[in-house]
Amino acid sequence: MVKLYVFYGLISAFLAFSQWLPIFLGTPISIIVLLLYTQPLWTVILSKFLMKEKLTKLKILSMIIVLLGVVFIVNPLNIQKIGSFTGVILSLLGGFLLSLWVILGRVAGKKEYNPITTKFSNILFYVIFMLIFYPIVSIFIKDASIINLSLNFPIIFWLYFLIFEILAGLIPHISYYIGVKKVTASDAGIILLLEPVSAAILAAIFLGQTIASNVIIGGFLILIANYLAIKERS
Repeated sequence: MVKLYVFYGLISAFLAFSQWLPIFLGTPISIIVLLLYTQPLWTVILSKFLMKEKLTKLKILSMIIVLLGVVFIVNPLNIQKIGSFTGVILSLLGGFLLSLWVILGRVAGKKEYNPITTKFSNILFYVIFMLIFYPIVSIFIKDASIINLSLNFPIIFWLYFLIFEILAGLIPHISYYIGVKKVTASDAGIILLLEPVSAAILAAIFLGQTIASNVIIGGFLILIANYLAIKERS
């Protein structure tokens, strides 16, 4: 159990680096998101070999549709430049690491590990590895306002941070760990791509942002892929 949690924390730390470092290397956010969301492709492939999950035609179709949906949402044709090549490689690595994160969650679920224990163990080892790798981060990021370690923040900041962590971290992750006890890793990888769809809807509700036609088309494709993934299990 401990070995799994340690490895899970290590993967989470590397995943965080692969998400944030490309930003500081000049890689456009849309490129980072697009490459990060290649996750279902890696998850389906890795699940076939690591989890011995059956690779069905319907699952392959769902994967293709969900990736096409992401392409529509990100709309890479509007990207003027791809930025740093290193940033692109890191973002692509992020998609691979995210698939490992999904699969390790499934492993914990199959072993019937307590979801709350899994989440807090992941946080513990994630923080440990982030502190270990902190000197490396300081090589890439020179902005002191970003990399300085300090606890000297207003109380209201910590309150907002706590609310954010509960709503965006604890509840979603624990729900995921509960879900993957019954759902295969490859299906979970496809279902997780409801995230950009829900993000667009929430942004429209709370921030007043308009939902562009490409987002509507992409979201519709992702919903279709999720329907196919769920239908296969019924």
